[in-house]
Order: sequence, then structure tokens, then C-alpha cells
Amino acid sequence: MQELSKRLANLQCQFSSASDYNSAVKMLSASGFDLVILDLLLPLGKGSPSLENSRTLISLMAAEDLFPAPHVIGLTEHESAAAGEKQYYSENMFALELFDWDSSGWADRISAKIVYLEKSRKAAIAYANNSFETDLLIVSARYENEYKPIFAKMKWEVAPMKRSVYFPGLECAIGRLVVDKGIVLRVVYVCAGEMGIAPATAITSHAVSIYRPRVVIALGMCCGFSSPECSSPSKFGDVLVSRETASWEEGKYAELPGRRRVFRNKSVTRTIDELIGPAVQACIEMATDTIAPVFKKYLATSKARAVRTNYATQMRDVPEVKYGMIVSGSSVIADAKQTSEIIARHPEAIGLEMEIFGVFTAVQKSIGHRKPTVIGIKGVADFGDGDKHDHIQSHASILAFYVMLALLRKIYREEILRPV
Repeated sequence: MQELSKRLANLQCQFSSASDYNSAVKMLSASGFDLVILDLLLPLGKGSPSLENSRTLISLMAAEDLFPAPHVIGLTEHESAAAGEKQYYSENMFALELFDWDSSGWADRISAKIVYLEKSRKAAIAYANNSFETDLLIVSARYENEYKPIFAKMKWEVAPMKRSVYFPGLECAIGRLVVDKGIVLRVVYVCAGEMGIAPATAITSHAVSIYRPRVVIALGMCCGFSSPECSSPSKFGDVLVSRETASWEEGKYAELPGRRRVFRNKSVTRTIDELIGPAVQACIEMATDTIAPVFKKYLATSKARAVRTNYATQMRDVPEVKYGMIVSGSSVIADAKQTSEIIARHPEAIGLEMEIFGVFTAVQKSIGHRKPTVIGIKGVADFGDGDKHDHIQSHASILAFYVMLALLRKIYREEILRPV
């Protein structure tokens, strides 16, 4: 080990050693290693060395009964053992080296292989951080009124996987989503299971690092603004698309003369990127031709008709799609006075919710030169006045899903983006 440490000082490798099979099992049960250098004739405790012990250790790692090592290098001073294991190591392991007490050539060769592995690891990380492996990541916050109704409307090429080791305890779907005839995208859809900027940021950051999506969409329902002071008043079922987003909670309270307390907004504004921004805007401006036809089949269903009948004066026959600033915060707003204060802080805002700013932040702060494109799409389910309408929430989320389909169709039909 000293010979290798001396040669690999610049890599700052950390070495651990096990003197026998039992020690090795204990060590590999506790933690994983990037590389295992394995004595072919490994002793069992104080027993005699045996090829069977090293083979058993490899089998346990392969079965994941122990932490598996990505690479194994066999090492022995016995030529007969090396000859017997040569074919197995050539076909299944990284390398096999013959130890020599009178020469350090074995250490030179193993060190060179470790340097190669480290360079390969860095190259793989750089490639992963600057390439895309998935077409679309969709993030929703709530299960019952966002993820569940949206998933029910999705058309998959084949049934998606509904569990992921990367999201233990969370609802998710991974598969190929049919967006339109000839447009099938590799999609990861995950439900954070709770509302708020922090959960949305954490889940999105984690998913982006693992699945490297080309596009990320925050999808679900939101609070619209219906008061005249809003720049663009909404009705139930309208769908808001984020051209930009900010956190209405970020800022500083200051006390002015006369003990008057004011809030000074300090939020960063995050915007949709220039690659798809113009296409999204054009699609929304031509909504009668691009989005209304996508709504048509759903709006004709008995469930959609029932919602529209109950709220006939508060909904449009065809939902309006608005494009502008959506502000986010980690507080549920159920007070008209607070809503008015938020509008005063962000007079250009068209709505508010609890996740889009976190999703935008996670994407735009992700590692790599090539970052995903990010959009927020939310259907209006309330107006932040304390009058909640639970049965409209699923309806609003479904309408947001159909707007997503319309936008994706335009983006991929015009080859602004191409499937990964």
C-alpha cells in the first residue's frame, strides 16, 4: 500500500486495508470503495489462503450483499494462481497483476490504471454535466389534486415505471410519454409530496443531477388574481405560464420615521430562456389555434362540464392562457389583504403559488455549462382570499397539463428542441 500511496500522492487517494476475508467482508459491509485490489489467495481469518475466498467476496459484491466496487484488480505473487484466474479476470474484472518482491513494476502498472480510472471518472462527470439524457422532468407538489389527476390524463407508449430508488417514498413515473403523433419523449414525473419553495428546489436539484433533463416543467395549480389592481385578472380555470418568476417573500423590512414599517423587495427575478421563450409566447398568442383544440376533448367530459356548470359566472367557456410573472412563496395565502400586498410588491405579477421559483432556481443553479430549459405552468384554482375550492383544483391542474402538451407540440414540431 505504501508503494501505491507514494505513486498516487497527487490524486490524494485514500487507502484502507483488510488482512483477511472476514475483515474484508466487515469493511465492505460498512462502506463502498471505488476500487478493490484483491489478493487472489485471501486467507479466511487465521485459516489457510484460498482462491475460493476471493471468488466468494466478488460474488457477494456482485449480488450487492456487500457494497459493490466498480472495479476490481486481482493481485498475487503465485504464478499458478494467476494462470488459473487469468481468463476469469480478463473477462469479468478490470485487471490481474503479478506481485514481485524484487521489483516494483506491479505498483507502477496498478498506479497507471488508477490514474486512468480517475481521469475517466472526471471525464464521465464532465460529460454528464454537459449533456442531456432525458427529454422532460415534470415536478408537481401535491399528490391528490396535482400529480394524480395529471397522471390519469397522460398517454404512455408503454406503462411507466412507478418507483425509483432515487426517490424513496415519493410518487413518480418514468417512461416514454406520447405528446403527439410522432412526438414521444423520455419523461420523469415526480411528486414532491409537499408544497413550498424548499421541497421543490431540493427535488428538482436532485432529479436534474440524476436524469439530466432537457426541459423541466413545474406543473399543477396556483392562485390567480381577480382584483382590478392586478395587471391581468384571471378566472377559475385560466392557465398561467411563467415568463419570469420571483419570490414575494424575499426582501427586507425597514422602519421609517414615524415608526412606519415597510417591506423592500430584494428578490432575484428568474426568466425563461431565450431558446424557447419566443415559441412559448407565440403559442400563447395563437391560443385559439394552438391550445383551444387541445382543451376541447377534456372540456366536453362530464366532469369538466359539471365544474363549469357550478362556476358558470366565474369561468370562461374556454380557459384563457396568460404569460407573465408568477411569484412564489412558502406560505399558503388565504387572505385578501395579504394578496393585495403581494400585488403591490409585484404589480406585474399574474398569479402566485409555492414552487415555481424553487424549480427555476434549482435548474439555473445546476452544475454544467448546458442547463435545462425551465417553465412553470399552473391552472388557477383560487384567488388567495380564503375561499378555497378543492373540487376545482384537479380541474385546474388538468388544464395546465393540456397547455403543457400544446407548448411541447409547438417546440418539437418546429424542431426548436429535438428528442434526446
